[in-house]
Amino acid sequence: MRGACLAVALAVVGGGALAHPHQYFDQQVALTLGTKRADISVVIIPSVDGAASLVSDLDADQDGQLSQPEANAFANDLLAGLSLMVDGAAVILPTPMLTLPPVEALSTGAAGIRLDVGVDLVLAERQDHSVTLAVAYDRYDHDWFIQPYLKPDFAALMGQVAITRSAAGDRATVEFRSKQP
Repeated sequence: MRGACLAVALAVVGGGALAHPHQYFDQQVALTLGTKRADISVVIIPSVDGAASLVSDLDADQDGQLSQPEANAFANDLLAGLSLMVDGAAVILPTPMLTLPPVEALSTGAAGIRLDVGVDLVLAERQDHSVTLAVAYDRYDHDWFIQPYLKPDFAALMGQVAITRSAAGDRATVEFRSKQP
């Protein structure tokens, strides 16, 4: 089952630039919901035209390399722009894992940046719930595509599910009713 979610996530990363093209950056978020966990994967893929400016921006000391402090600063800025709400309450997101490709690949637009963060959830059975993910990070592009995915345990527990996206694409809400006994 975890493999199915991973396959979907890899499809988002691998085909993201073709699925929702932007002039300079493709920015996507996969929100994978289970009954006990939410996983968020953020992917930023620069185009050939935007790649050099992205690397220059991330490389604060302009030494041609992306150091760990530079990567951490980027990850913290990006994380600060994410908000997850469960049933109207803010969820504190832990330290994320950032995957940076080699500078050579990133600077030519041949690879993207990925940030992964997961958090444990407590979703009561036989209760309606709402999960909202918002992205306020617009340093490179204001357009985002947020795609919710439901893990099999979540889909089995919940009844009717509705996904609502903001017109700007920076917010997605998953509302669901529990299956009645």
